[in-house]
Amino acid sequence: MSAPFARNAPEPGPPHALVDPLRARIPAGWWPHVEAPRGWWEVLNQLDADLAAIDPEYELRRAARVDNELIFWTATNTAAGAFARRIREAQTAVRAICNKCGRPGVPRTRSREVLCDLHWHPLTAAEKAFALSAGIPEAWFSEKAEIENEAFLAEGEARDRKNLAAHLTEMDMARVLNVSVHRVRDMFEQEVLAGAEHDGRIVYPRWQVTDDGRLLPGLAAVVEAAGDMDARTLQAIMENVDEELDGLAPAEWLARGKPVGPVVQILEESWWT
Repeated sequence: MSAPFARNAPEPGPPHALVDPLRARIPAGWWPHVEAPRGWWEVLNQLDADLAAIDPEYELRRAARVDNELIFWTATNTAAGAFARRIREAQTAVRAICNKCGRPGVPRTRSREVLCDLHWHPLTAAEKAFALSAGIPEAWFSEKAEIENEAFLAEGEARDRKNLAAHLTEMDMARVLNVSVHRVRDMFEQEVLAGAEHDGRIVYPRWQVTDDGRLLPGLAAVVEAAGDMDARTLQAIMENVDEELDGLAPAEWLARGKPVGPVVQILEESWWT
């Protein structure tokens, strides 16, 4: 079992003032990280300022780079169309800027990571001097900045690998439940089974299945209470211990035959606390 998930206090993300306003907008119960490379931070900061001008009370549900695309999910009671347009503009903008410094860039290597020429090729002393004279901050080329950026990307990839390992493919889920693949997809579409998209396919969190191959008791009520909650956040809530459940994780609580009501209450409170 992993460490408890703090529903009332988001964990710190990258230590930089440009992403602090974004982290402050993530409500308790949602994945408390801004998972975007350093080169995107100024774009995201400006996006936040623009959206706040439309709705000062808007909430951020997720900000991340997924397959080199910007994922930016929000909740607002006003001007949803204006929000969507501004987010699309930011998504377009980050496709053409260096992940490390924010300067114009293009996709490089098989990973399709967007880099500028300066970060794609090692700089000679003369090239670095020219870059600095053109106004690029020296901090972008420091060894510390490079190490921090690589560490950030590595941590994100490690989280993705760990998250994927905690899921079953559609075929795996069918085998565990002893049903057809079509039945698994029907359960997902009928919203009695939680799933998440990964590389164009649906994967299913393991916490929904008990050790003896049954669907978790009360699962339909859990999925209904979660609504359109981010799948990763739902997974964190269900897999991490909660003091309100006698120190058990919600999934373990339900697997032991405990009532689903307290788990539903936890999920409902996560939307408002």
